[in-house]
Amino acid sequence: MAELLTIFKEVADIKVKDIKEMDVPNAVMETISIDASDEQKKYVDGLASRAARIRDGGVDPSEDNMLKVTNEGRKLALDQRLVGIEEENFNSKAKYCVNQVMDIYEKYPGKTQVIFLDLSTPKKGEFNVYDDVKAKLIERGIPEGEIAFIHSAKTNKQKVDLCKKVNEGVIRVLLGSTDKAGTGCNFQKKLIALHDLDCPWRPSDLTQRSGRIIRQGNFNKEVYIYRYVTKNTFDSYLWQTVENKQRYIGQILSEENIPRRMEEDDLTLSFAEIKAAACGNPLIKEQMELTQQVKRLKMQKNNFLNQYYELESYISKIAPNRIEQYKKNIENIEKDIEVAKKYHTDDFHIKVLDKYDFDTRAEANKIIRNIQPSYKNERKIASYQGFDIILDRKLVYSHQTMIIRGNYDYEFEFSGSTNIMYQIDKIIEYGILEELKTFKRRLEFESRKFVTAKTELNCDFPHESELIKKQARLSELNQKLSA
Repeated sequence: MAELLTIFKEVADIKVKDIKEMDVPNAVMETISIDASDEQKKYVDGLASRAARIRDGGVDPSEDNMLKVTNEGRKLALDQRLVGIEEENFNSKAKYCVNQVMDIYEKYPGKTQVIFLDLSTPKKGEFNVYDDVKAKLIERGIPEGEIAFIHSAKTNKQKVDLCKKVNEGVIRVLLGSTDKAGTGCNFQKKLIALHDLDCPWRPSDLTQRSGRIIRQGNFNKEVYIYRYVTKNTFDSYLWQTVENKQRYIGQILSEENIPRRMEEDDLTLSFAEIKAAACGNPLIKEQMELTQQVKRLKMQKNNFLNQYYELESYISKIAPNRIEQYKKNIENIEKDIEVAKKYHTDDFHIKVLDKYDFDTRAEANKIIRNIQPSYKNERKIASYQGFDIILDRKLVYSHQTMIIRGNYDYEFEFSGSTNIMYQIDKIIEYGILEELKTFKRRLEFESRKFVTAKTELNCDFPHESELIKKQARLSELNQKLSA
């Protein structure tokens, strides 16, 4: 991650505004935990069994797969009726949310609230949580005209008008998805509470949600964000996963405690996470978590060992060979500098193809440019100031390579319009010295890298003690749970 961030900073400047310095309200966060019904617990057990069959290859992916299991688990945590259970859970998220909305509605007259829900969006003719929440709010006494769905705004103008009504307090409760009520929606002026009925997939979605209320232009000094979690379902793992990702991203953007690695996004839970979510036994949850942690640490150790073997090869072969080659190049280039000094004269003379002598650069330039190259081998075409002038074999149609050869080769490319003699003089006068500086820098860098590599080779895997400790605990748990 550190190296990736370095590359990213070559094309981007990261500026993170400290939220404490911004004129935004203070947010009070509260998680509302809801007990799962017996039907929900049984259904989660069934999902765990399905996940086991999928993992073992006992079912065709077209019939059942982990994405399908995860999506059903998300719907189940929101409302059991979404997966075909006819009875409403007495402790449903919708009921808890409505109770909280009503408390805020009565406590803060004129203030507004938003409910975020990405699943079960409004559809005619079938059960959905949007209509269920709206019906419950109306039943509790909120006028229907004060409740709105963001989905009712079909155009940008309609969305702007709807946001305006929320800002004016005409609409007191707005329900919307992250996609439709997130980016570009400004209804924060009187917004006092935000309710997350489900967990979004991405940290950026969570940022967009909270960004609707923790926002400049909100007239409230303190606001409330409520998250509703159904116990012993997928909810807790989804929230934990998104929050972990958000923490990593925050570390990267702020450049504080940047992790060495970061997990990629995945739209499914693993079998271990599903099994842990289905079980009330804390030892099983600990076993599943430790299994993942030990697996990750072993992968890190394998990467460390691979780098260790690469360092061994670098120290024993690659670095010594490079350093020796750089020293040899420097020695040869220094000899060429002495040759250039020895043959330097203000009088121009060059012998071309062992039969043409020229005492003006213009004439020599004209003849050299018209010499036809070989398509197989190099061709010596002239001798000049103690150096051989070599025309390289033809490789590219529009360009050709010229080599000034002494104890070391100095190359340049030319086309039909290039002043060849000017380029040759430039290399002999300045280019050879620049080449010397380049190889001295390379030698210095490689020598430092060589010393650092030998130091790193003496280091042990930094998480070895943690791996040993967690492996021991995992072995202990495996024995207890298999008894």
